[in-house]
Amino acid sequence: MTSESSLRDELKQRTAHVLDGYGARNRLTLVLGLFTAMVLGLAVPVMLDCLWLVAVILGGTTGQWVEIARQVMLCASLVFLAFPLCMGVYRVAVRMVQTHDVLRPDTLMPLQVCLHECFEVFSSPKAYIRSVVAGLLSLGRWGAVGVIPIGLWMLRQTYLPALETILPQDLYPLLETGSAGLILLVTAGAFAGACFLGGYAYLILARPQCSLRQIGKMFKSAGKPFQRNLRMTLHGLGEICLASLPVFIPLFLHTLPKLMIASAVYGEEMFFGRETDQPLPLV
Repeated sequence: MTSESSLRDELKQRTAHVLDGYGARNRLTLVLGLFTAMVLGLAVPVMLDCLWLVAVILGGTTGQWVEIARQVMLCASLVFLAFPLCMGVYRVAVRMVQTHDVLRPDTLMPLQVCLHECFEVFSSPKAYIRSVVAGLLSLGRWGAVGVIPIGLWMLRQTYLPALETILPQDLYPLLETGSAGLILLVTAGAFAGACFLGGYAYLILARPQCSLRQIGKMFKSAGKPFQRNLRMTLHGLGEICLASLPVFIPLFLHTLPKLMIASAVYGEEMFFGRETDQPLPLV
């Protein structure tokens, strides 16, 4: 217990040191990166709203096809533009953790990770594919934790009252209790899956020189403590929910930069120990 507590304190200290050391330069870079990803990610959906106006004006069958095209392009922009941009910002956080203790040989000053490095995910087809895979994995993790249980609960609240008038009175309470238990079971399974996949996206971005097949083997061979991953997932989800309440401002200025750095620090300790203190090539 003492070693676990000391390890947790060490990770917190390193997270704070990477994030706010040297005048909080890394925090500012991540905040600017998040706003850049948000603006560029929303640019395509805003332009697609023009298609919605066209669909309203045309109406009929033509308007329906225009609306379908708009929905398809909207989903494609989220998957192939917004997710890679967000992963590019997270990649900047990973680089900050990897190079924070490294000094430049010419100036003996700490290496500085610049904002433009978040666009490195578009530098080659390989980097782009890796960022899309990492983005879908992250979306699947947090979607399983939040979207699936909420969606099941909404379905239960929508369709269960309609069954009350159809089913026998002695069967409806069993169905009500069983559906609630099923939602709890699915929620527990979603949390377990999210904890199991914790660190996969970090590993993809932290080892750009390795293929996705090699990343999969490294992930399977690494010992991933489930209880620690569960605490990290619950802690991150709680911080996001609390920071989202006051108009999302603390979410971008404090919580998301902190969680990205904390995730990178934790991934470094979980997969590599401290061997990543040396800078890795940007491939």
